[in-house]
Amino acid sequence: MTEAKLTQIRVKEIKPSPFQVRESFDDKAIEELAKSIHTHGLLHPILVRPIKGRLPYEIVHGERRWRAVLKLGRDRILGYIQRLSDVEAEITSLVENVQREDLKPPELAKALKRLRDVGLSYGEIAKRTGKGESWIKELIGFEEEAAPALKHAVERYYGERGRGPTPTPKAVMAPLKEEKSPLPQVPMSVATMVVRATDDLEKAKKKVIQERFAEAFSKADLSFDDTRKALQVWEESGRKMSPETAVKTVVGEREKEQEKAAEVVWVQFDKEMQEGIKIVMARENLPSVRDTVVYLVKYALEELEAIPSRK
Repeated sequence: MTEAKLTQIRVKEIKPSPFQVRESFDDKAIEELAKSIHTHGLLHPILVRPIKGRLPYEIVHGERRWRAVLKLGRDRILGYIQRLSDVEAEITSLVENVQREDLKPPELAKALKRLRDVGLSYGEIAKRTGKGESWIKELIGFEEEAAPALKHAVERYYGERGRGPTPTPKAVMAPLKEEKSPLPQVPMSVATMVVRATDDLEKAKKKVIQERFAEAFSKADLSFDDTRKALQVWEESGRKMSPETAVKTVVGEREKEQEKAAEVVWVQFDKEMQEGIKIVMARENLPSVRDTVVYLVKYALEELEAIPSRK
C-alpha cells in the first residue's frame, strides 16, 4: 500500500465508489453538511484512488463530504490520493463506513458480510472496526440467513425511522400510528433473535417460520421482552405450535396482567370516582376500566398543557 498524498482535487475529476454500502443519501443531511463545511471548512479530507493511472479518481471514503462540496458549487476539495488495489479499496471503504454511527443496521449487516467475503476473519473485522466479535457474527448471520420478508421488514422499520445504531434489547417495535400497510416492521434486535431461533430448521421451513413470526410480531405490537417470551413458548412446544399461536399466548398473558392491574386501581378508587369512570366509559364507548383511566389521564394532561392537545 503506497503512501497517501494530501492535495486539492477537482470535484469533477472524482466519481463515487462501487463499494459504497450506504444505499441512499439523505438530501437534508447533505444540505446540513454543506452548511457546516461553508461555515467551518472541510474538517476531514476525503480519500480517493486513481483507476489504472487515469482520471477520474474513485472515492474510497468521504462521498457525503464530496456531495456536500458539489452542492456548494466549489471547484476543489481537499483529499488524499492513494494507490489501492480493488480489495484494499473495498476493505478501507467498508471499515470506514462500519466505524460510523449513522448507518442503518441493514446496511451495517451487508457491509460486515462483504468484509468477511473479501477474506477477513471475524477477529480481523472486530480489530479493524472496533466492534464486538459476537455482534459482528450476529449481523452477518442475519444477512446470510434471514428470509427476504424478514429483511424487508427490518429495512422498512429503519427506513421509516431514519438512521441510527442497532437497538438495545429494550427496544420496542411499536409501529407508527399512521401505518396502514399490512407489511411488517421489525427491528434488527428482534430479527436476529428470530434467525437464531430457526437456525437448525431445514432451509425452506426456516424461511416460512421467519416470515410468519415477522408478521405476527408486527400485528401484535410486542416489546422485545414479549418477543423473547413468544419465541420461548414456541421452543417449549417442541416447535409444533404455530408462530401466530405463540404470539397470541403471550398477548393473552399480557392482557390478563393488564386486567389485574386495572382491578387493583379500581379497588383503590373511592365510590364517587368509580361512578364517574362508569359514566365516561359508557359515554365514550371505551372497552375497559384501564382504557377509560388512560383516556382520563390523557385528557387531564392536555388540559394542563403537559402534552399536545388532540383537539
